[in-house]
Amino acid sequence: MIRNSKELEEFDDELVFTTYFNPLPRRVLPISMSTKDGRYTTEAVNLGRRFMETKGIIVNSDAELESHAVKCLMNDFDCVPPVYTVGPLIDLKGESNKLHGMGSFGEEQVKEIAFGLEQCGARSLWSIRKPAAKDKLAESSDYTSDHLQEILPNGFLERTKEMGMPLYTEQKINAFKMVKDLGLAVELRLDYTNNSKEVVLGDEIARAIKCVMESDNLVRKKVKEKSEKSGLSVTDGGSSFAAYGKLIEGLLVNM
Repeated sequence: MIRNSKELEEFDDELVFTTYFNPLPRRVLPISMSTKDGRYTTEAVNLGRRFMETKGIIVNSDAELESHAVKCLMNDFDCVPPVYTVGPLIDLKGESNKLHGMGSFGEEQVKEIAFGLEQCGARSLWSIRKPAAKDKLAESSDYTSDHLQEILPNGFLERTKEMGMPLYTEQKINAFKMVKDLGLAVELRLDYTNNSKEVVLGDEIARAIKCVMESDNLVRKKVKEKSEKSGLSVTDGGSSFAAYGKLIEGLLVNM
């Protein structure tokens, strides 16, 4: 058993998380889990314990999309409170909300991603943030528009303005789940880290994007299938519709 983040940092085997169908390589865990003082790891464990003290857990997902995780939470633990999978819920009318994270790309990698996106010619929504200072454990931050103009290939934003827009980035563990557990994405580099000096080249990025955009690609077909099932889950008779009803019943009982 791994007791702290120092032991986690030294652990080089795969980790078993029961809600994941496949074992997780340590390298896909959030970098904050490997801090030497163990502060973030401890906070994550404490947060998990607090979940167990609640009357229920609301999840913005559906049983069809993440069937393994949902079945695990509902059947494999004696002390987990009721889990209500009421998603997908999307606020289409509210104000835009920012998602913050510690994932980021350095300037050289940003350039290669830009080359890859432009080569593949597909419409895209690009997620991009710049790294925090190396001596600080802090969230990554936005590239300013002026800075983007400096680091992106000359004329890139003008040439691709009808194809996509750069935003900000997220975590490797999400990529692992999408690729390995759900089969809804094409693997590029699950072991990529900003701490390494390796750069994923634009040609490699373009090949991966073109692969998933092919009309007969199995991943593309699976995404369409899952999307349709998730849409049905929130309609009358769907799993999320039923979970929402149970959530209301639970709230009324505990009022």
